[in-house]
Amino acid sequence: MGLAPYLNIRNFTDNLPNKPLEYMSAGLPIVSCLRGVLERLLSEADCGVMYEEENPDDLAARLIELYECPERRNRMAQNSFQLFQDKFVADNVYTDMMHYLEELGGRLPTKDT
Repeated sequence: MGLAPYLNIRNFTDNLPNKPLEYMSAGLPIVSCLRGVLERLLSEADCGVMYEEENPDDLAARLIELYECPERRNRMAQNSFQLFQDKFVADNVYTDMMHYLEELGGRLPTKDT
């Protein structure tokens, strides 16, 4: 499991920190207290669990739950790796960006219009 114990400040909640991406690339389920972008991603992809910030008992409970349920942990690990492959591998990111820019360029007015 990868632990992502970030502070819930806007710089982190509005963005996706690098460390969870490294965990995903290794196929690790993520355990985090970070709300916002990461929380939504973990929930939608079912690749991690959340614990209450500044609550070590809750963190321990989440770790024990995952330890005691290898099927769930393995499913989250597979989902984590698949999410990384689908959304964060450089070839996919650059291809998606290229298509977006081509689409955007097609909507822009030209000198002739």
